Amino acid sequence: MSPSDRFCISVFYMTVWVGLSLSMLGCNRPKQPSPVHVLTATSLAPEVRALAAEFQSRSGIEVVVVSGSSNSLVTQMVSGAPADIFISAHPQWIKELAKQGPALTSDRIASNRLLLAAEVGNPSQIEGPEDLLGDKVQRVGIGGPGVPVGDYAREYLKSIDLKDDLRYGGKLIYAPDAATLSTWLARGEIDAAFIFASDRKLNPCEVITVAPSSSHAPIVYRLVMLEREGSLAAAKSFRDFICSDHAQAQFERAGYVEDFPVADRPSGD
Repeated sequence: MSPSDRFCISVFYMTVWVGLSLSMLGCNRPKQPSPVHVLTATSLAPEVRALAAEFQSRSGIEVVVVSGSSNSLVTQMVSGAPADIFISAHPQWIKELAKQGPALTSDRIASNRLLLAAEVGNPSQIEGPEDLLGDKVQRVGIGGPGVPVGDYAREYLKSIDLKDDLRYGGKLIYAPDAATLSTWLARGEIDAAFIFASDRKLNPCEVITVAPSSSHAPIVYRLVMLEREGSLAAAKSFRDFICSDHAQAQFERAGYVEDFPVADRPSGD
């Protein structure tokens, strides 16, 4: 055997040895869990993102958070968007999602209240919902059809016989999600809006009144596990974390509570 042949054989065996070594190292490397995809209602998104970051730092499991109105998120999931957990601001959309497959179980994780709020300073001098019909008020923000904060507001307006008057007066301006209403108020683009109590933290506003809890369905956020193959164990771990007492305390500090006092104004309950 010539020296060149011996060299080629040595190179061949060395290549095989390196390949086997790398393969063994790959086999011993711990497998990273699949990311957990969480689709959450916009009004709860800041807290969900904060909890997701905390969970990720503790567990090493990546959590991808997508926010939007509950109705748009259901549309995304039905269209094939990856989702392990869905957090809805209205039970209607959990029911809609359940129509697409097996029955879903859910956990209640937070609650909220509906407010009528004005821009800071209240230049339109709104003292109650009946003042929305006056000449000083030209634009009233409300969640669009299917947007939970708007659905609750429409129930409230119907309970006080104002829904049709406002609609036919052309004053209602429809928002795609809860956070947009708060932004419009802060910019002075609308005179008043129906917002969630927790959205006060997003932008300054002046609370006019709190809708009586009896005037609309309970505002409850529920978490649904979708049991997507490949990430179920990781998703269950995040669900346990977000349902823990630690997470519940964070929701309460952020204003996700059933009782919401307003200084110098009756709540209406």
